[in-house]
Amino acid sequence: MEEYEKLVKLRNQFIQWQEKALLKLDQLREKLVQANEENDDVEIEKYEIKINDLIQRINYYKYHIEFMRPNNVEDLNERKQILKEFPNAIRNNIPDGIPIVFHGNKLIGAIQEIIKSGGLKTPTERKVSYSSFATQVDVTNKYETRVSCEFAEPGFSTFMPYGAIFAFYPLEEEVEKVLRKSGTEVENGVKGIDFKTESQRFIGVITTHENKDRIKKWFLENGLDPSKVFTHGEFIEMCKNIFASAEKLSEEKQR
Repeated sequence: MEEYEKLVKLRNQFIQWQEKALLKLDQLREKLVQANEENDDVEIEKYEIKINDLIQRINYYKYHIEFMRPNNVEDLNERKQILKEFPNAIRNNIPDGIPIVFHGNKLIGAIQEIIKSGGLKTPTERKVSYSSFATQVDVTNKYETRVSCEFAEPGFSTFMPYGAIFAFYPLEEEVEKVLRKSGTEVENGVKGIDFKTESQRFIGVITTHENKDRIKKWFLENGLDPSKVFTHGEFIEMCKNIFASAEKLSEEKQR
Protein backbone atom coordinates (compact mmCIF):
# COMPACT_ATOMS: atom_id res chain seq x y z
CA MET A 1 0.00 0.00 0.00
CA GLU A 2 2.86 2.36 0.84
CA GLU A 3 4.39 1.87 -2.62
CA TYR A 4 1.04 2.46 -4.32
CA GLU A 5 0.57 5.70 -2.38
CA LYS A 6 4.05 6.78 -3.40
CA LEU A 7 3.18 6.08 -7.06
CA VAL A 8 -0.04 8.11 -6.86
CA LYS A 9 1.77 10.99 -5.17
CA LEU A 10 4.56 10.99 -7.75
CA ARG A 11 2.14 10.81 -10.67
CA ASN A 12 0.11 13.70 -9.25
CA GLN A 13 3.31 15.70 -8.96
CA PHE A 14 4.01 15.19 -12.66
CA ILE A 15 0.43 16.28 -13.45
CA GLN A 16 0.93 19.49 -11.45
CA TRP A 17 4.28 20.17 -13.14
CA GLN A 18 2.69 19.60 -16.55
CA GLU A 19 -0.20 21.98 -15.78
CA LYS A 20 2.22 24.72 -14.69
CA ALA A 21 4.40 24.15 -17.75
CA LEU A 22 1.37 24.41 -20.07
CA LEU A 23 0.41 27.74 -18.53
CA LYS A 24 3.99 28.94 -18.97
CA LEU A 25 3.89 27.76 -22.59
CA ASP A 26 0.82 29.92 -23.29
CA GLN A 27 2.64 32.93 -21.80
CA LEU A 28 5.74 32.34 -23.90
CA ARG A 29 3.68 31.96 -27.06
CA GLU A 30 1.99 35.30 -26.37
CA LYS A 31 5.42 36.94 -26.00
CA LEU A 32 6.55 35.29 -29.25
CA VAL A 33 3.52 36.75 -31.06
CA GLN A 34 4.41 40.17 -29.70
CA ALA A 35 8.05 39.78 -30.76
CA ASN A 36 6.91 38.84 -34.27
CA GLU A 37 4.64 41.87 -34.43
CA GLU A 38 7.60 44.05 -33.47
CA ASN A 39 9.94 42.25 -35.90
CA ASP A 40 12.41 41.79 -33.05
CA ASP A 41 14.66 38.98 -34.31
CA VAL A 42 16.60 38.68 -31.03
CA GLU A 43 13.43 38.27 -28.99
CA ILE A 44 11.91 35.92 -31.58
CA GLU A 45 14.91 33.59 -31.35
CA LYS A 46 14.93 33.78 -27.55
CA TYR A 47 11.28 32.79 -27.23
CA GLU A 48 11.52 30.10 -29.90
CA ILE A 49 14.31 28.46 -27.88
CA LYS A 50 12.36 28.74 -24.62
CA ILE A 51 9.17 27.39 -26.20
CA ASN A 52 10.88 24.43 -27.80
CA ASP A 53 12.75 23.50 -24.63
CA LEU A 54 9.56 23.81 -22.59
CA ILE A 55 7.70 21.54 -25.03
CA GLN A 56 10.37 18.89 -24.46
CA ARG A 57 9.88 19.20 -20.71
CA ILE A 58 6.10 18.91 -21.12
CA ASN A 59 6.64 15.75 -23.18
CA TYR A 60 8.85 14.39 -20.39
CA TYR A 61 6.03 14.93 -17.91
CA LYS A 62 3.51 13.44 -20.36
CA TYR A 63 5.58 10.25 -20.77
CA HIS A 64 5.62 9.75 -17.01
CA ILE A 65 1.91 10.43 -16.56
CA GLU A 66 1.05 7.99 -19.36
CA PHE A 67 3.43 5.13 -18.60
CA MET A 68 3.99 5.11 -14.83
CA ARG A 69 2.77 1.89 -13.23
CA PRO A 70 3.46 -0.21 -10.10
CA ASN A 71 6.81 -1.99 -10.10
CA ASN A 72 6.87 -5.76 -10.15
CA VAL A 73 9.61 -8.06 -8.93
CA GLU A 74 9.89 -10.04 -12.17
CA ASP A 75 10.53 -6.91 -14.25
CA LEU A 76 13.01 -5.41 -11.78
CA ASN A 77 14.95 -8.68 -11.60
CA GLU A 78 15.10 -8.84 -15.40
CA ARG A 79 16.47 -5.29 -15.57
CA LYS A 80 19.12 -5.99 -12.93
CA GLN A 81 20.12 -9.09 -14.88
CA ILE A 82 20.38 -7.02 -18.07
CA LEU A 83 22.87 -4.63 -16.49
CA LYS A 84 24.84 -7.54 -15.06
CA GLU A 85 24.94 -9.91 -18.04
CA PHE A 86 24.06 -8.23 -21.34
CA PRO A 87 27.27 -6.18 -21.89
CA ASN A 88 29.52 -9.25 -21.51
CA ALA A 89 27.21 -11.35 -23.64
CA ILE A 90 27.42 -8.77 -26.43
CA ARG A 91 31.25 -8.70 -26.26
CA ASN A 92 31.39 -12.49 -26.36
CA ASN A 93 28.90 -13.07 -29.17
CA ILE A 94 29.61 -10.29 -31.66
CA PRO A 95 32.94 -10.99 -33.36
CA ASP A 96 35.62 -8.33 -33.51
CA GLY A 97 35.31 -6.46 -36.77
CA ILE A 98 31.49 -6.44 -36.80
CA PRO A 99 30.63 -2.73 -36.43
CA ILE A 100 27.28 -2.82 -34.66
CA VAL A 101 26.40 0.29 -32.63
CA PHE A 102 23.87 0.74 -29.82
CA HIS A 103 21.79 3.72 -28.70
CA GLY A 104 19.86 3.56 -25.44
CA ASN A 105 16.94 5.74 -24.32
CA LYS A 106 15.23 5.42 -20.93
CA LEU A 107 11.91 7.08 -21.85
CA ILE A 108 9.44 4.59 -23.30
CA GLY A 109 7.34 7.52 -24.57
CA ALA A 110 10.37 8.83 -26.46
CA ILE A 111 10.85 5.35 -27.95
CA GLN A 112 7.32 5.57 -29.32
CA GLU A 113 8.04 8.99 -30.85
CA ILE A 114 11.27 7.72 -32.45
CA ILE A 115 9.38 4.82 -34.01
CA LYS A 116 6.63 7.16 -35.24
CA SER A 117 9.26 9.43 -36.81
CA GLY A 118 10.57 6.44 -38.78
CA GLY A 119 14.17 6.81 -37.78
CA LEU A 120 16.84 7.55 -35.21
CA LYS A 121 17.80 11.15 -35.84
CA THR A 122 20.18 13.68 -34.32
CA PRO A 123 18.86 16.20 -31.76
CA THR A 124 19.18 18.88 -34.43
CA GLU A 125 17.16 16.86 -36.98
CA ARG A 126 14.46 16.14 -34.39
CA LYS A 127 14.58 19.77 -33.18
CA VAL A 128 14.78 18.47 -29.64
CA SER A 129 16.22 21.80 -28.63
CA TYR A 130 17.17 24.93 -30.48
CA SER A 131 19.99 25.22 -27.96
CA SER A 132 21.40 21.86 -29.09
CA PHE A 133 23.79 21.74 -32.01
CA ALA A 134 24.43 17.99 -31.93
CA THR A 135 24.81 16.66 -35.45
CA GLN A 136 25.43 13.02 -34.53
CA VAL A 137 23.61 10.25 -32.64
CA ASP A 138 25.38 9.13 -29.46
CA VAL A 139 26.18 5.42 -29.64
CA THR A 140 28.40 2.79 -28.08
CA ASN A 141 30.17 -0.10 -29.76
CA LYS A 142 30.19 -3.69 -28.52
CA TYR A 143 32.94 -2.94 -25.98
CA GLU A 144 30.91 -0.35 -24.06
CA THR A 145 27.36 -1.64 -24.29
CA ARG A 146 26.91 -1.14 -20.55
CA VAL A 147 26.66 2.61 -21.22
CA SER A 148 23.72 2.04 -23.58
CA CYS A 149 22.09 -0.25 -21.00
CA GLU A 150 22.43 2.45 -18.35
CA PHE A 151 20.90 5.02 -20.71
CA ALA A 152 17.93 2.67 -21.27
CA GLU A 153 17.34 2.17 -17.54
CA PRO A 154 15.01 4.80 -15.99
CA GLY A 155 15.81 3.74 -12.43
CA PHE A 156 14.29 1.03 -10.28
CA SER A 157 12.33 3.43 -8.05
CA THR A 158 10.78 5.58 -10.80
CA PHE A 159 7.71 3.38 -11.46
CA MET A 160 8.62 3.65 -15.13
CA PRO A 161 9.13 0.72 -17.50
CA TYR A 162 12.50 0.13 -19.10
CA GLY A 163 13.22 2.06 -22.28
CA ALA A 164 14.96 0.38 -25.21
CA ILE A 165 18.23 0.07 -27.12
CA PHE A 166 18.42 0.59 -30.88
CA ALA A 167 20.99 -1.55 -32.70
CA PHE A 168 22.19 -0.77 -36.20
CA TYR A 169 25.19 -0.74 -38.54
CA PRO A 170 27.04 2.54 -39.09
CA LEU A 171 27.75 4.00 -42.51
CA GLU A 172 30.80 2.64 -44.30
CA GLU A 173 32.82 5.79 -43.61
CA GLU A 174 32.08 5.47 -39.87
CA VAL A 175 33.21 1.87 -39.44
CA GLU A 176 36.81 2.62 -38.52
CA LYS A 177 35.97 4.83 -35.55
CA VAL A 178 33.18 2.50 -34.44
CA LEU A 179 35.61 -0.40 -34.07
CA ARG A 180 37.96 1.49 -31.75
CA LYS A 181 37.98 0.15 -28.22
CA SER A 182 38.91 3.35 -26.35
CA GLY A 183 36.38 5.58 -24.62
CA THR A 184 32.93 4.92 -23.25
CA GLU A 185 31.14 6.08 -26.38
CA VAL A 186 31.96 6.20 -30.07
CA GLU A 187 33.79 9.50 -30.57
CA ASN A 188 31.41 12.21 -31.85
CA GLY A 189 28.68 9.61 -32.43
CA VAL A 190 27.41 8.55 -35.85
CA LYS A 191 24.86 9.78 -38.34
CA GLY A 192 21.25 8.78 -37.85
CA ILE A 193 19.33 6.05 -39.62
CA ASP A 194 15.99 5.79 -41.43
CA PHE A 195 14.37 2.51 -40.42
CA LYS A 196 12.53 2.03 -43.73
CA THR A 197 14.88 3.32 -46.43
CA GLU A 198 17.94 1.90 -44.64
CA SER A 199 16.38 -1.31 -43.38
CA GLN A 200 19.55 -3.26 -44.25
CA ARG A 201 21.41 -1.18 -41.65
CA PHE A 202 18.68 -1.37 -39.02
CA ILE A 203 19.10 -4.49 -36.88
CA GLY A 204 16.33 -3.79 -34.39
CA VAL A 205 15.16 -2.67 -30.97
CA ILE A 206 16.12 -4.42 -27.74
CA THR A 207 13.84 -4.15 -24.71
CA THR A 208 12.29 -6.04 -21.79
CA HIS A 209 9.57 -8.67 -21.85
CA GLU A 210 7.15 -6.06 -20.45
CA ASN A 211 7.73 -3.77 -23.43
CA LYS A 212 8.08 -6.27 -26.26
CA ASP A 213 4.42 -6.51 -27.35
CA ARG A 214 3.94 -2.77 -26.89
CA ILE A 215 6.86 -1.92 -29.18
CA LYS A 216 5.88 -4.57 -31.73
CA LYS A 217 2.45 -2.89 -31.87
CA TRP A 218 4.11 0.47 -32.55
CA PHE A 219 6.22 -1.13 -35.27
CA LEU A 220 3.14 -2.53 -36.98
CA GLU A 221 1.29 0.79 -36.72
CA ASN A 222 4.20 2.55 -38.42
CA GLY A 223 4.92 0.05 -41.19
CA LEU A 224 8.04 -1.49 -39.63
CA ASP A 225 9.01 -5.15 -39.32
CA PRO A 226 7.92 -6.40 -35.84
CA SER A 227 10.38 -9.30 -36.07
CA LYS A 228 13.06 -6.69 -35.37
CA VAL A 229 11.87 -6.26 -31.78
CA PHE A 230 13.92 -8.39 -29.36
CA THR A 231 14.31 -9.01 -25.67
CA HIS A 232 17.94 -8.87 -24.59
CA GLY A 233 18.14 -12.65 -24.47
CA GLU A 234 16.59 -13.01 -27.93
CA PHE A 235 19.06 -10.52 -29.35
CA ILE A 236 21.99 -12.50 -27.97
CA GLU A 237 20.59 -15.73 -29.44
CA MET A 238 20.12 -14.01 -32.80
CA CYS A 239 23.76 -12.87 -32.70
CA LYS A 240 24.92 -16.38 -31.83
CA ASN A 241 23.01 -17.90 -34.73
CA ILE A 242 23.93 -15.30 -37.36
CA PHE A 243 27.60 -14.89 -36.56
CA ALA A 244 28.22 -18.56 -35.87
CA SER A 245 26.76 -19.35 -39.31
CA ALA A 246 28.85 -16.60 -40.91
CA GLU A 247 32.07 -17.88 -39.31
CA LYS A 248 31.28 -21.43 -40.36
CA LEU A 249 30.66 -20.31 -43.95
CA SER A 250 33.92 -18.35 -43.93
CA GLU A 251 35.85 -21.38 -42.69
CA GLU A 252 34.32 -23.58 -45.42
CA LYS A 253 35.33 -21.08 -48.12
CA GLN A 254 38.91 -21.08 -46.85
CA ARG A 255 39.22 -24.87 -47.15
